[in-house]
Amino acid sequence: MSARILALISCTKKKADRRCSARELYSASPFFRKALSVAEAVSDKVYVLSAKHGLVELSDHLSPYEKTLVGASRKIQKEWSEKVYESLKRTRSYRETGTILWFAGMDYRRYLSEKIREDGKRSVIPLEGLSQGPQGARLKKLQGMTDSRLKAELIRSRG
Repeated sequence: MSARILALISCTKKKADRRCSARELYSASPFFRKALSVAEAVSDKVYVLSAKHGLVELSDHLSPYEKTLVGASRKIQKEWSEKVYESLKRTRSYRETGTILWFAGMDYRRYLSEKIREDGKRSVIPLEGLSQGPQGARLKKLQGMTDSRLKAELIRSRG
């Protein structure tokens, strides 16, 4: 299995107030900024999981929107996951990765992680089971590590 790591970060409620790159749009959120910092330190590729747009490149330009999968019906979550999975499968970075690093809640992971597991890829979920406050503290701790120590810490994480 490949040692390459692909990171998936969920979209956030807090967004920039204008059309801009996904990197800039979601960076209005402290959670996103911290997760992106950690993801870019250890991953070969980072995508955003957007409730509205599906799989998003950091360079894609988007307008602000109000849509979330949090609290959405299982049917909507499943349909969204199928769309995102089809997009992921078409990317070289997904085909070449062995590990998915998740910075996304269960409403974004539930059905998508099943498909990824069936492809033989390992999931690492460093914020699993943590509420919002502890997530921020964990991300801050991860940000303070050297890249090699951070990678070792994340690979040991449950998932």
